[in-house]
Amino acid sequence: MSRFRSSLLLSLPLIPAILMVPIPVLASGTQPQLGGKSEAGLCRAIGAAYRPTQLVADPVTVFPITDGNADRNALRDRFNNRWASIDDETLAAVNILPASWWERNNDIAIDLYNTIPGPQEVNSVKKNYPPGIVNDPEWDNGVWQVGTTPVSGIDAAFYAPPEKFKGDFARAVMYAATLYNTGWLASIAFTILDGTDYPALTPYASRILLDWHRSDPVDDIETERNNAVEALQGNRNPFVDFPDLAEFLWGNRKGEPYTVEGEKTPLHSTYRISADDKIHLVSPEIPDDAVWTLNGAPVSSLTLSATALGTGSHHLRFHSSSTGTSGCLMIKIVP
Repeated sequence: MSRFRSSLLLSLPLIPAILMVPIPVLASGTQPQLGGKSEAGLCRAIGAAYRPTQLVADPVTVFPITDGNADRNALRDRFNNRWASIDDETLAAVNILPASWWERNNDIAIDLYNTIPGPQEVNSVKKNYPPGIVNDPEWDNGVWQVGTTPVSGIDAAFYAPPEKFKGDFARAVMYAATLYNTGWLASIAFTILDGTDYPALTPYASRILLDWHRSDPVDDIETERNNAVEALQGNRNPFVDFPDLAEFLWGNRKGEPYTVEGEKTPLHSTYRISADDKIHLVSPEIPDDAVWTLNGAPVSSLTLSATALGTGSHHLRFHSSSTGTSGCLMIKIVP
């Protein structure tokens, strides 16, 4: 009998019992806002806000939920571009980034955003190589490849994911880079991860992954998987929900404060007229009833225009009558 058919979950057919691994939650119990943050601050905020609350001890047992067809009798095998029978005993858990890279963190091995179903052969062929460009293939099944590519003058081993899912793989790596970016990485990891809090990705990785991310945008398959994994782990992959995050961290909007459509961006230190004309006098740390002055003059609106203010430094002061608190800050406007 297939290992997928042992019992039931949530009254769905062919879904086994699940052993969950609890993950400690942030002490504050809150999830930080992303709006107004940039570069390292944005990367840290993503890592804090999108941590899983629990992990499935054996991801194989939940693949019918995350990667199964409507009848739960077949799994999506991305490495052969097919639906594989749920009774196929050769199917295994495949890590997009090798779990062996992390010498002191085993969570990445079972995090479902880094784990997908595939034939056991995949693990033996791709070994502990990362996804990347393959210029000199050593193995090729017509869907994906394993081989080498020169990086900084040295031949490095990679596997090239299936063309149809390159964006999916890129967003999975971006997720891993923001949540599992540091801590005793194996030397081979430094082709993709730089071991820092930010930028977390190496220049080679950010260039390749952004290209895949842009050329293969989020589709229904990836969104549905995001929903299914959230139900199991309690977190989402933000690069699926908000693809533009990648541009603010590593792409053509790097350095700009992240803006969330429909939300007022909290006050931050630097505004670029070319990118964000609106300055919202709001902040989680400042009471809602605060009364403001700008460069010594009273402010009648909670939204200012960076263009109208002009480039240079501007001084803001506030006072809250409900709390008795006052404060001041300086903002800088650049072209």
